[in-house]
Amino acid sequence: MAGAAVFADAIGISQRAEWGRARMGLFLFGVFVIVCAILYYQYTNKIDSILLGTQRLIKSFPSHYLVFLMTVMVIIIYVWFGSSGKWTNWKSSTYYYDNLARSFLNSTLYLPLDPDPKLLALPNPYDPLARAGIDVPVDVSFYEGKFYIYWGPVPALILTAIYTFFQARIGDYLLTFGFVCGIFLVQTSLLFFIWKRYFYHLPKWTLYLSVLLLGLGGSLMLLRHNYESAKIYEASITGAQFFFMSGLLAALTAATRSSISAWRLAIAGILWALAIGTRQILAVPIGFIIFALTVWIYKTEVSISKKSIQLLSLALPLLVGFICLGWYNWARFGSVTESGLYYQLAGVNLQEHYRELFSAAYVFQNLYNYLFNAIEFTKNFPFVFLAQGTETPFFSFYSVPAMYYAQPIAGILYTFPFAIFSSMPFFAAVFKWNAAQNFIDASERTYLNLILCILYGSFLLAFGFLLLYFWVGIRFLGDVLPALMTLSIIGFWQGYPSLKHSRLYAVIAGVLASASVLIGILLAISTNSALVKLMIQHFPFLPH
Repeated sequence: MAGAAVFADAIGISQRAEWGRARMGLFLFGVFVIVCAILYYQYTNKIDSILLGTQRLIKSFPSHYLVFLMTVMVIIIYVWFGSSGKWTNWKSSTYYYDNLARSFLNSTLYLPLDPDPKLLALPNPYDPLARAGIDVPVDVSFYEGKFYIYWGPVPALILTAIYTFFQARIGDYLLTFGFVCGIFLVQTSLLFFIWKRYFYHLPKWTLYLSVLLLGLGGSLMLLRHNYESAKIYEASITGAQFFFMSGLLAALTAATRSSISAWRLAIAGILWALAIGTRQILAVPIGFIIFALTVWIYKTEVSISKKSIQLLSLALPLLVGFICLGWYNWARFGSVTESGLYYQLAGVNLQEHYRELFSAAYVFQNLYNYLFNAIEFTKNFPFVFLAQGTETPFFSFYSVPAMYYAQPIAGILYTFPFAIFSSMPFFAAVFKWNAAQNFIDASERTYLNLILCILYGSFLLAFGFLLLYFWVGIRFLGDVLPALMTLSIIGFWQGYPSLKHSRLYAVIAGVLASASVLIGILLAISTNSALVKLMIQHFPFLPH
């Protein structure tokens, strides 16, 4: 196939000497098959072990068939929410990544949008008052007469590969939906791995409850199914979290083996490079995880050469990713560190307030909004709504800069009360207590502690980054909720006592999980007016 593509015009397959998309696709597919053959030849034993492991996993499904059925059910619910109850309605309000992908196909890095001549004539186009009345795209970067996006380019690269074979436009909303499904499947796989290894002695309902909670609980539901505002923001956040959690799964399954797997670490490095290339702020929590894994590898009793190979397998993809991202920024803005945020056409002049975007002055106010801002209850369906975030300081000892802005938001303690279980591993470590310690030997507890350390560190660093930012929005919780939800479920499992004394604990967990799912679903409905109308139309007895 690769040869046919190269010599297509010579052997009469194509009448044109230039390379079209079909010819390029045929060549790439042929090269892909060749590479797969070489890899299989070189790593036959490892690939065979993967296939055997896959067979064992498939054989284990009958004992956990409910996990599979629940996963399918959650995906179906996603489809229903995502299509506003119409199943086939997949409108997208923005096509930023689609436009960037088509720019890549045309060998350009700017969006295929022509600026208004009035915008080009302005001495300072970044002043929103100066460009009043001029039509400009929402939240784009403007530099030397061209429009750019400041979000990471990785999703656009994926679309570029797809558009080689498939021509229909793919909006940011459809990307969001795909990434959300991926996050759920990866999180479920990670929890299934942890449960089978460390908590298999618990009742199976604890696993089933956790899978449903992952899919349907917490304010992440808003990010996943907010039909009217799932735009480029959500596509970037969910895409980054998909790659981040996938890398976490690969890294943890590598580090918790008796012999640390270098190729799994390489996969983790590739996935984390893609995560940073989608959302650059993830470099902070990923940097912490790299440090933790480096310390872990250093303490293993293997040769220096083997440790070096393991660390190189993890670090090399990230290094290549940083080089590529630096080149991408330099080619657009002349700086390897400039993503385009400085040149953003926002509702305020960001260049004048650039030093105020991140500040410790926002910490207390953000902490209140992200944790404690209450939801609004009404008598009409769906009974709960997001309340406006609080911009007025709730303590007198500090002030909030005028730059600060809060969108409607619901605090985590209201939308995901199950999060209180995330503190369980911390207290278990401090007070040397673990209800499950009689079932886990010392070496396995060490592996579990590594997992918990990585989850705690990545969550706290990502959440700390949100606390420093001048803008509060429900979508930003998507940067921290996957790790928090995973921590909360592990904490719930870790604190589960023996069946003889577990009834009260189980009741509390069931109530908090049910509240998290119910509030999450109702809030997701409340932010989708089309879905609210559909529900009232089919169920007219609902108060409205």
